[in-house]
Amino acid sequence: MRPLAVFAVLTMMVQSSARAQVRADPGTVIAGRVAVRVYVTLSDDETPYFPVGGLQLRFFRSATDSIVAITDGSGTATVLLAPGDYRLVSARATTWKGNRYSWSVPITVRAGMPILDLQPPLASVQPIAIAASLPPAPAISPTSRTRPAPYIQPSALSASAAAQSTFVGAADIVARASLDGARTADMRGTGSHFAGGFVGGVLLGLIGTVIAYASADADAPDVPIKPPPIYADTSATYLLAFRRGYDDRLRARRKSAALGGGLLGTAVAVVAVVSYLNSQSDY
Repeated sequence: MRPLAVFAVLTMMVQSSARAQVRADPGTVIAGRVAVRVYVTLSDDETPYFPVGGLQLRFFRSATDSIVAITDGSGTATVLLAPGDYRLVSARATTWKGNRYSWSVPITVRAGMPILDLQPPLASVQPIAIAASLPPAPAISPTSRTRPAPYIQPSALSASAAAQSTFVGAADIVARASLDGARTADMRGTGSHFAGGFVGGVLLGLIGTVIAYASADADAPDVPIKPPPIYADTSATYLLAFRRGYDDRLRARRKSAALGGGLLGTAVAVVAVVSYLNSQSDY
C-alpha cells in the first residue's frame, strides 16, 4: 500500500500544478513563463458589453513560433507564454451588427503585465457588403412632408463593398493557415514518443525524461507537401503558414507526449525504489 500512496501523491502534485497554471493570475510567472490573460469584447451605444466567445487567438513570436488560445463564453482566454515580443492575431473575423472585427496587435509579455483588452478601437473594422439587397431608389412624393434620406447609387456602393470584401490581410491568412496546419497535426499519433519518454524515465529518471523531451524536439515532423483537400486555399502564403503551423503543433504534441511518458516512468521508478528500500528495511 505504501508504494501506491507515493504514486498517488506524485499524481496529485502534477494535477495541482496543472490547475495552478490554468487559474494563474495575469502577469504571474510560472516555471519561467508569464500568465497572459486576454479579454475580447465589443460594444456600442445600444450594447455596452458583448463578450466574444469561441474566438481563436494566435500569439506569434516568430514565423515558426506561435501559441493558440480560445476565448470562453465570457470572452476570456489565458495562456502561458515566455517573456518577449509577440503579435496577437485573431484567427477569424467576428461579425457583429453589420461589421466584421479582426485584431492584429503587437504585445510585450513580461512579469506583472496587465490584462490585454481587445476592444473595437484596436480592431480592423470592415462593413459587411449589403449593396445586393438595396431597394430601388425611393420616389419623392410631392405631398410627402418628410424629406427622404439621400439616395446612394447601388453601383457606387457595390463597387466600394466589393473592394473591401476582396481585401484579406496577410495576418488573417497566416493565422487561418496556421490553425488548419495545427488541426491536421492533431490527427498524428504520438505514442512512440510517449513510450520513449516512459522508458527513459524508468531507466534514468528525470535525466531520461529530459533526453526524451530533447529528442522529440529534434525529431523533424514529416510535413505534408499539400494540405488535405478540405482546405481549398493553395496560395503560397497559405501553404507556407500551413506547413509552419503543422510543424509547430506536431513538435509540441511530441514533446508533451515525451514529457508525460517521462514523468510517468520516473514515478514508476520512484515507486520501485521505495518498495525495494522498504523490503530491505523489513529484514
